[in-house]
Amino acid sequence: MQTVPTTKTVTADIQKEVTDKILRKLEQGVAPWVRPWRTVGKGKQGGALPHNAVTGRPYSGVNFLMLAMEQLDRDFSTAGWLTFNQAAAVGGSVRKGEKGTAVYFAKMQDRTRTVQDMVTGEEREESFSVPMWRRFWVFNVAQVEGLPAHLAPQAGLPKGEGVEDELAAIAQRCDLRGGFLHGGNQAYYNVFSDKVVMPQVEAFESVDHYACTLLHELTHATGHEHRLGRDMQGRYGDESYAFEELVAELGAAFTCAALGIDGELRHADYIAHWLTLLGRDQRAIFRAASQARKAAAYLLGELDGEGEQCTPLPVTPQEERVTA
Repeated sequence: MQTVPTTKTVTADIQKEVTDKILRKLEQGVAPWVRPWRTVGKGKQGGALPHNAVTGRPYSGVNFLMLAMEQLDRDFSTAGWLTFNQAAAVGGSVRKGEKGTAVYFAKMQDRTRTVQDMVTGEEREESFSVPMWRRFWVFNVAQVEGLPAHLAPQAGLPKGEGVEDELAAIAQRCDLRGGFLHGGNQAYYNVFSDKVVMPQVEAFESVDHYACTLLHELTHATGHEHRLGRDMQGRYGDESYAFEELVAELGAAFTCAALGIDGELRHADYIAHWLTLLGRDQRAIFRAASQARKAAAYLLGELDGEGEQCTPLPVTPQEERVTA
C-alpha cells in the first residue's frame, strides 16, 4: 500500500533537498551566494538577478540561491526563468528532454494550540501559522525555443549607475545611533554602540569590494532591536553567531545583486561553521534566507515603519511539469 506524503513530510523533504544542495557546495569550499550573478549574459534576455523572464520580477530567498547555483552549474548565459505554461503562453516551447529546476513557495497554514497562562494557570486556545512548503518547476530561457525577441526587462539598477548615491541613502536609512565611521583596517558593526566602522575606500581593491563589505556590516545593523530585532547575542564559534553571519552574507548578496554590485563577500572564515549549522538544522537556510531578504528590503527602502513589505508578495504559482 502506497503511503501518501503529508504536508509535514513534504516540507521536511524540501528542506532536506535544499540544504543538501547548499551543503555540497560548501563542502567544495564554495559559498553559492557569492557573486552568482557575475557571469550573466548581457543580451536581450540578460539580467543581474535570477528573475522571471515574463514578469521581470526577481526571485528571492532560497529560490535566488537555487537558481543562481543551477545557472552556474549548467553554464546558462541568462538569469531569466519561466514556467512551462508561461513559455507556452508567449509562443515558446521547452526543448524536448530538458529538465526543469525546482523552486519553492510556502503556503501559510493556520493552526491552534492550547497554552497555559503562567500567572493564572488557565488554559486558552492560541492561533498561529506555520509554513507548508511546495515546489514547482521553472526552465531557463536557454532551454526554451520560439520565445519573443524581447521579454520583460530585469528590474533594478544597471551596473555602475547610482551605486554611490544608493549606498549613501542606505547608510542614512539605517540611522545608526553610534554613527558610521571610517578609519583603521577592520570593518565591523558594534551592536552595543550601534556603530559601523569601515576602512577608507582606498583600502579596498575596488569600490564594489568596499560596497559589498559595507552592505555586510549594514545587514548586521538591521538586526538591532530598534530595527528588525534579530538575535545578536551570539559569540564567535557558536551557532547563533554563525546564523547571524549567514544572514549578513545572504542579505549583502541580495542587496549587491539588486544594485548590480560585483564584489567579493567575506565568507571563507565561516564555511566550517555553516556546514555545522546547516548539518544540524535543515530549516536554518530557510530562516536565514527569509531574514536576509527582509534585511535587504529594509536596506533598499522596501519596508514600511512596521517592518512589513510595502509591495505585495507574488501570487502563489501552481505546480507545473518537470520535463518537456
